[in-house]
Amino acid sequence: MVVRTRVNGDWREADVWPGASLLTFLRDALGLYGSKNACEQGECGSCSVWLDGALACSCLVLAAQANGREVRTVEGLAD
Repeated sequence: MVVRTRVNGDWREADVWPGASLLTFLRDALGLYGSKNACEQGECGSCSVWLDGALACSCLVLAAQANGREVRTVEGLAD
């Protein structure tokens, strides 16, 4: 499935497996490696992103749930 989301101010899209996490979408499909994969349970915070202005664990959010939404990663903090 194609996921299209606004990441760090720019619209980006990629074809991903329907069960892929937002973390997988960001790292594998978009090449944004600032969010890390550590616990895969939403406990450690290393995968944290802002999703529509709210802090979210990207390992627990499906990429499809971010479709059409605003995502800000650690790479976008300098903007």
